[in-house]
Amino acid sequence: MADERTIKIFLASSEELKDERIAFGDFIRQLDDTYEQRGFRIKLIKWEDLPKGYNGRPTQETYNDEVRQCDLFVSLFYTKAGEFTKEEFNVAKQTQKECQRPTIYVFIRTLKPDDKEDPSLIDFKNNVLGVTKHYWTNYESTDSLQLQFVMELLKVENIWLDALKVDNGIIRWGVKAIAEMDNLNFASGNKDYRRIKQRLQELPDDISDARLLADSHPESQRYQDKLQKLLKEQNDLQKELDDQQNLLFDTAKRIAQLLGDTITDSMQRAAEAFEAGDVAKANTILDEAERHGDMVYDDYLHNEEIQQRRRQNVHNTIDELLLQTSTVMADMAHSIEQRKQKVYDLYKKADERAAKTQYNKEKYEKLLFDYAQFIDRYAYPNYNEAISVYLRQIALSEELYGTEHSNTATSYNNIGLAYWNQGDYPQALEYHFKALSIREKVLGKEHSDTATSYNNIGAVYYAQGDYPQALEYYFKALSIREKVFGKEHPDTATSYNNIAWVYRAQKEYNKALDYYIMAYNVRKNKLGPQHPDTISAKKSIDFVKSKLAESKI
Repeated sequence: MADERTIKIFLASSEELKDERIAFGDFIRQLDDTYEQRGFRIKLIKWEDLPKGYNGRPTQETYNDEVRQCDLFVSLFYTKAGEFTKEEFNVAKQTQKECQRPTIYVFIRTLKPDDKEDPSLIDFKNNVLGVTKHYWTNYESTDSLQLQFVMELLKVENIWLDALKVDNGIIRWGVKAIAEMDNLNFASGNKDYRRIKQRLQELPDDISDARLLADSHPESQRYQDKLQKLLKEQNDLQKELDDQQNLLFDTAKRIAQLLGDTITDSMQRAAEAFEAGDVAKANTILDEAERHGDMVYDDYLHNEEIQQRRRQNVHNTIDELLLQTSTVMADMAHSIEQRKQKVYDLYKKADERAAKTQYNKEKYEKLLFDYAQFIDRYAYPNYNEAISVYLRQIALSEELYGTEHSNTATSYNNIGLAYWNQGDYPQALEYHFKALSIREKVLGKEHSDTATSYNNIGAVYYAQGDYPQALEYYFKALSIREKVFGKEHPDTATSYNNIAWVYRAQKEYNKALDYYIMAYNVRKNKLGPQHPDTISAKKSIDFVKSKLAESKI
């Protein structure tokens, strides 16, 4: 980097995007607060920031010098490609060739219906980006631009994009809000996503009408049943929406992980289809790529004398398979069982090819992690297989990054969860403590991931019936979450809820009630009164109150 702990970013654009460049620059500077807590700083350079020349503007050579010294070069385009911006791109490209930096990002805003591309931009895409095989990213909104940039920034630091989470429709990095799902075309343009959102918007009125009928006709079972049916539909749809948001965002992250300076035509066309909200079309494209990949792989295996030249072709097919794992899961035209079987087969195929063809080790480690996480999440085919894949991934992670790395800690944590799901609590504790040890050293004792380890250890002790130890670790998790997220956050509410469960198990119902109420209030405010977690907290409150009432009889 230009400075040992500084990420220097040069932001370029034409005058037609001046307002957007300034707003985007402000967003980048806001990220500096997040980075400062992690021991880094972000230094942003725009032309407005540079010393002025005799005509009131910096000279182009001043710009070019700054480009040569930056770590990230970001350029924004809309309808035009100015000569100066093209020159800055070429300087960045030449510097990258000579010095392996800066990392270059090109973002092109999607055209509005009445706008047309200027010949200068068409020429730039064909003769500059096309010749260098540099992939550009289209964005249709400010949220889309911010999300794409943050995903690229995390990749530069070798941070897994799993650090980005969807929280009640908001994509966050830690506590920092990055984008709203509704403002991202891959979500808002997806027919299944729109269908679910539309029905969820209609249901409150339907429920209100049904509740009026049920209240005015308490003797009518038909009205009572209708109300319960609508409430169940709302809960089921909310869960379906949460799942679909995560599946679509997983696909967007997968695309960001795979798309680099050079990509296959199939990957670019599939990415563009997905970004337009058409996941079925993306799947069709990748189905064709899969069949072509089978041919390429067979050719590779049976022609050893030309393996070296064709290895990259096989590696490209692995990237296509990995992208397909995400698009298949997001395609609701097929049953979940069909999707799980297909994705499992795709991961198995990608793993086999990567193992036999000297696939990039950093990418292979992430492949194994995602493969294990898929098996773990869906218990498909079983947790033991997930553990086996995690252990292979950990061995590769330790080879690449050493024994104390956040990636390794995440895998230890997930192995602990897999053993917990199997009821093997001693093994679960062993791996959760391994994860905790690394996280405390690498991330610190007041990090959200450290809190997760404390929470998971508490859960294992709770499952074993060791309630004092469970409370100790649940309270450690709560202390961190209140500091990092604040008291009004769903993760903090989870800690309140977990503590309540321990007190409930110990029949300390007054204490359990206090923490259930705190969990309920946060969930009601943040997730809404009809969210399954909110409803669950309300049921727990009612149960504890009934127990307290019994004790007074």
